[in-house]
Amino acid sequence: MKPSKEKKRKVLIVDDNRDLCEMLKDVLEMENFKVDFALNGAQAVQLMRAMKFDVVLLDIKMPGMDGIQTYEKLKALAPNVPVIMITAYAVEELIKEAMNLGAFAALKKPFDFEELLETIDKATGR
Repeated sequence: MKPSKEKKRKVLIVDDNRDLCEMLKDVLEMENFKVDFALNGAQAVQLMRAMKFDVVLLDIKMPGMDGIQTYEKLKALAPNVPVIMITAYAVEELIKEAMNLGAFAALKKPFDFEELLETIDKATGR
C-alpha cells in the first residue's frame, strides 16, 4: 500500500523585501510548500481574499500598512489561519501587540530555518 500523498501546505509571505520573499519562497518550496508572497499589506489582503492559505509569515515593520494593521485585516478575512510575525528590528511593543492580538509566534531575522520550519509545522498542526 502506497503512503498517502500529503497535500502541499500553502504559505503566504508578506514582507517589503522582495529578495527575502524570493529566498524564503525557494527554501519553502524545496520543503514541499506552495508559496505566494506579497510586498505590502494591501497585496496580502488581496491574496487572502482570492486564495486560502494554511499559514502566513508577516513582517511587522513595513511602509504604508504595517504588520499590525495587515494582521488585523488578514484575521478579519481568515480568522483561523495562523500568523507568524517576522522582524529584523527590535520592535518589542509591536511584537507584544501582535501576540496579544493572537499571532501564533514571532521570529527574528535572519532566520534559523530549522526553527522556521518547526514553527510552521506547529502552526499548521503537523
